[in-house]
Amino acid sequence: MARDTATGLTVRGSEFEYTTLRRRGRGRYAPVASQKFTLRDKAGKDLDILATSDTDTPAMISGIRAGLKKIEQPISIALPAGQVLLRVATLPTSDNAELASMAQLQVDKLSPFSAENTVMSHEVLAQSATASSVLLAVSQLKPVAQLGTILANAKVFPQRVDVATLCWHRLLMDADELAKQGCQITILRDTSAYDLVVTVDQVPVLFRSLGNEADVTDQDVYSEIEYVLTTLEAEHGVGEIERLLICHWGDEPTGLGTELANVVSAEVAVKPFTELPPLCEGLARRSLDEDRSCINLAVEGWGEAASGRRLRNKLVTASAAILLIWLGTLGALFGSLRMQNSEIAKLKDEGAGLSRPAARAREMRDMLQLWDRYTNERYSAKTCLDEISWHLPHQPGRDASRGGPMRGITELKAVTYDNDQRKMMKIRGEAMESTSVYNYQEALQKSQYFADVKLDGPRRLSTGRQSFTIAISLPSDGRQTRR
Repeated sequence: MARDTATGLTVRGSEFEYTTLRRRGRGRYAPVASQKFTLRDKAGKDLDILATSDTDTPAMISGIRAGLKKIEQPISIALPAGQVLLRVATLPTSDNAELASMAQLQVDKLSPFSAENTVMSHEVLAQSATASSVLLAVSQLKPVAQLGTILANAKVFPQRVDVATLCWHRLLMDADELAKQGCQITILRDTSAYDLVVTVDQVPVLFRSLGNEADVTDQDVYSEIEYVLTTLEAEHGVGEIERLLICHWGDEPTGLGTELANVVSAEVAVKPFTELPPLCEGLARRSLDEDRSCINLAVEGWGEAASGRRLRNKLVTASAAILLIWLGTLGALFGSLRMQNSEIAKLKDEGAGLSRPAARAREMRDMLQLWDRYTNERYSAKTCLDEISWHLPHQPGRDASRGGPMRGITELKAVTYDNDQRKMMKIRGEAMESTSVYNYQEALQKSQYFADVKLDGPRRLSTGRQSFTIAISLPSDGRQTRR
């Protein structure tokens, strides 16, 4: 899956610069971040990390970390062409694995370094059904590992290592500065390198590095151009140059351009690097290339280190998110408890304000009940006694028209009125016959003044009489019986 974002980081001695690009469509990119700074020690002296053997000085690491604290992954860096051997080879077209094996064999033949001390990579420049133009890149392990170690100590983990010459080539092609047909020679007079690229129909066929820009004279350039012309004719059958382009910093090299026009017999153009995007943007564009896999001279294990760092960052981010959610939940819970406590306190205050009126209302109710007890005759103790007496069976010497047979209840031993509960009366008495007791119970049960009548007995006494107890429940619907 093609990447949508990439960062190109260039290091030129003490000068650091990076650009982060985001893809906006095929061949269209938009910068989303950029930064440029000079690495210096506390005394203000420039620190050239490419010229030092110390990879972990505090001033260097803290300065890099501060300048690159906002850099985004994935990161690519570029080596100067002087540290990389570049050759273009024509190989049979095959699948990627077999093409990589053939490229490795070619590197073993070309490289002047031992295999254990080198890093290599390849890139397909052009391909037909039968042949592939493949760029081979070889570098010593030490400068690559040293740069990667310094950046890793500063918590910056590049995943890809490119070549500065190829990044300038990409910018020139995007700026339509390369001849679409025919052969063009491009001279790159960079700050620390003097490189030469030959393209045929915009495809590179030859790379030459002349050394440090400060050490290269115009005569060296004339001699190199003559050698290149001979090589082109001998190896590529190119006898005519369409265009020669000189890219430079600072003042325009007018004298060099005039002399080279006579050497190549072609149009000579001059273009300052300031009219192009920065080199780091060309590096980022190559990283976002959809059409091919670009050179990567990164030491094995760099990718795993960057992946591990991203994983740790994701875990830290996830943990922070979980912690924030937890804290938010606790905050909401405590907020809810505070609201509830506030509501409870409010209700308590309202209850305290209502307690006195409620107490006065209860006192008024008790007074009304007491008034009812002493003014309502219907359920008074006197009325209950009258009702009990009214239903007594006839006794000797009384009017027979008000009761039953003459042989009735002979004596009521006790009448108990429960003044505390005001719900119960008990009658204890004796009768000559049990029939009189049952008749008395039945009469009381029919009374409208009593809720329930329960009989305990009768029991025959030694005197021949029947002893009994009757429990009478008074109404419990709020009507109180009074003495």
